[in-house]
Amino acid sequence: MTVLVEDINDNKPQFVGAPYRIRVEELTPPGLTVFRGLQALDRDKPNTANSEVTYSIIGGNEQRKFSVEATSSKKAVVVLRKDLDYDKGDKIFNLTIKAEVRNWNCQIVPHCSKSSFFVQKFNFDF
Repeated sequence: MTVLVEDINDNKPQFVGAPYRIRVEELTPPGLTVFRGLQALDRDKPNTANSEVTYSIIGGNEQRKFSVEATSSKKAVVVLRKDLDYDKGDKIFNLTIKAEVRNWNCQIVPHCSKSSFFVQKFNFDF
């Protein structure tokens, strides 16, 4: 008799290198990737639905100046979506980014992680 043990989704993704901090120049054009090192790892069986991580910004992005885009099942990038204006108050953004396993709802089962992502904009206007 052969017994196969199946993996269950019993691990939540963990951010690598969190919390994240970056500086973005005021004149950075929208559409530009401003951070490439967003990564969360899940210890469940690789290359299965139990280890596929999705990312979303769940706080600090009310004006939708930033987006998160997956580049693989483990990594993502942060993209600037709208112009930044230092003089109008765009100085510091404290984004909360969530990484969760695709098949789970974090409200029901805690298979997600949250991380702070600080964006400090600097001004070259003299």
